Amino acid sequence: MQAYRKDTKHWRKNYKWILWRCPSDHYSWFKYPIPLTPENITGKSKLTTMHGRFQGITPQVAIEIIKNNLSPEHKSFLWLTNGEFDEEIFSNLPSTKKSSGQKLRKKYNIKSGNAPTNDSFEYWVTGKRTVNPHHAILQAKFIQYLDKKKIMAVENQDYIDVQYTVDGNLHFTEIKPTETVESKYAIRAAIGQLMEYRYTSGQEALLEIVIGSKPKKQEVDFVKSIGIIITFYVKKTRSFVTIAP
Repeated sequence: MQAYRKDTKHWRKNYKWILWRCPSDHYSWFKYPIPLTPENITGKSKLTTMHGRFQGITPQVAIEIIKNNLSPEHKSFLWLTNGEFDEEIFSNLPSTKKSSGQKLRKKYNIKSGNAPTNDSFEYWVTGKRTVNPHHAILQAKFIQYLDKKKIMAVENQDYIDVQYTVDGNLHFTEIKPTETVESKYAIRAAIGQLMEYRYTSGQEALLEIVIGSKPKKQEVDFVKSIGIIITFYVKKTRSFVTIAP
């Protein structure tokens, strides 16, 4: 307990210079500090010690650390199981191999439809623009839509949001919600990603953009002109409409 008091004293003295990026509703103050086991995080007997460096961890390692101290309904817990992460940051970490969001949701009995509406998401439009769309929720709805059509899909594999095959044709699908960004920007971002996925995979896949609202006619015509499928969600019918080239 004495060590705990000492730690919090240091915290109260120094916390203000930290540049916080965590949304306030994702933050949780634990009653007591949670011990960290270096071997489970770094594979070594100690954590990173050099000042100015950071120790990256995978989402499932973070979940294992907090699972007994945080409700599964807490926004941080939901974010760890449904959020999108830059795989390049932790792909070579010595810690536990990364699990897909689909596996994490299954392991911890969390449905992607329960994802918080303010999961962070980034579009490269004019510089780096941070918005807060419902990426995980839209993807979950699209997966449910495919399930109803008896179409098996794979989520979040090789950086591709959704992959599925219909009539022998492989589809690469990029999910782009549009609650807080214009559909034209979502479409622009998706096109580059999809073309890169098809090129790097070496597969002749059909490309598909799934957005959260009805696009304008000019946007549909543009997407069709370059041979890409566009699918959009209709709130009134709680279903999707697909427009092929």
